[in-house]
Amino acid sequence: MGQAGSKSRVTLEGVLLALLINVFSASVMAANQSVLSNTASTNKQSIPKNKKSKTSTVEFISSMLTSTNMYKPSSLDHFISLDLSLTGRFALNKLYKLSTSVNVNHDLKLNRSTSLLDTPVVLSRQPIKLKGSKFSPRYILTLPTNELNRINNTFRCSLAAGGTLSTTVTVANFSFDASYTLTAKKNFHQFKRNNTNSPNKEYSLGNTVSLSKALKIFSFSISASYANSWDYFNNITPVFSVSESIDYQINKNTSLSFGHANSGGALDYDGVTNNIEVFNKKSSQVFVGLTILNK
Repeated sequence: MGQAGSKSRVTLEGVLLALLINVFSASVMAANQSVLSNTASTNKQSIPKNKKSKTSTVEFISSMLTSTNMYKPSSLDHFISLDLSLTGRFALNKLYKLSTSVNVNHDLKLNRSTSLLDTPVVLSRQPIKLKGSKFSPRYILTLPTNELNRINNTFRCSLAAGGTLSTTVTVANFSFDASYTLTAKKNFHQFKRNNTNSPNKEYSLGNTVSLSKALKIFSFSISASYANSWDYFNNITPVFSVSESIDYQINKNTSLSFGHANSGGALDYDGVTNNIEVFNKKSSQVFVGLTILNK
């Protein structure tokens, strides 16, 4: 019975992967068609002023990301993964948007497994204008659609609330878009310990700082995150992540990105020594991604 169930799950995840690939391919074709339509429309007369174009309340974002680590291809620790994502956003009214996404990860080298990740449902508000900055609040419900997390960690769902404060800063006579994001999250599990008897994480508080600069069709961004998580027995685990990326805007709906990321525990095994590094040959990853917006 266990083997039969495993086969059915692999088949389901394979179907999801194939479905996302087809949707992504359709998005690419739609984006190309959009470019052709926009080019052709320049030879036509402009729309009369008394006819207003309707703004779409629904939009979809398709993304594909391939990442690998810094180990040699012949190493057993070397991996290559493919992440496919389809996000739908719906405008509830002038202030609020509701979005959700289907995310699938496929291991291209080690065990060639496919897994459906947990599903976030996000309620976001239009930015609140402050003096010289903007604040964008959001609320997140995460559903337990990842089988390993649901079974091994008895994860049931999580609730998170937070917001992003964004502004413009000037460094060496260059202006940059800067933002700070604070997110508090509460996880819900059936049991306080997972299948390996390690404590499950109950709470987390994350901080992210990012800096970006747009130069016509290119943009550059860096970000750094630091988060503390508390398990059900009040043990604290600090983690960090850093990333740098270069984005190329192919057209108004399509962008290509290249970058590097590193993450891990913020403290070494002794619990005291700082372990935060921008680059580490064992944990660093490089990635390339393609994102398409369909309205």
